[in-house]
Amino acid sequence: MPLVAGPETFDTTSTVPGACTYPAQALGVFQPGAALFYAGAPLKFAHAALPPTTVPGVPNTPNAVCAPGVRVSVNKVNKSVFFNSFPPLVQGDLCQALGTERPLVGPFTYPNLFVANSGK
Repeated sequence: MPLVAGPETFDTTSTVPGACTYPAQALGVFQPGAALFYAGAPLKFAHAALPPTTVPGVPNTPNAVCAPGVRVSVNKVNKSVFFNSFPPLVQGDLCQALGTERPLVGPFTYPNLFVANSGK
């Protein structure tokens, strides 16, 4: 399984040509894993059913007015592994904002997840 995205995973910058740049930012939202633990702490993972977030725009020209962009997460890679009925976002998934794909670039969490075993 690819690496799992968490609240500190960043997407990439997007631009509205000639007007605004929307910088990369961390996902910031996560689902605490009920009965899912990693190193004794609840597993924190991001998934596409979480509420959309906003990305502030930075003007590229003095007269540009940049409305915040609405950013949603999209599962493109993970279609088969679910945590608490949700497919977690993983390396290769992305966000979409202002009609632009913003691939997730890291950092990713939980490099060694053991699913349905004792962790040995």
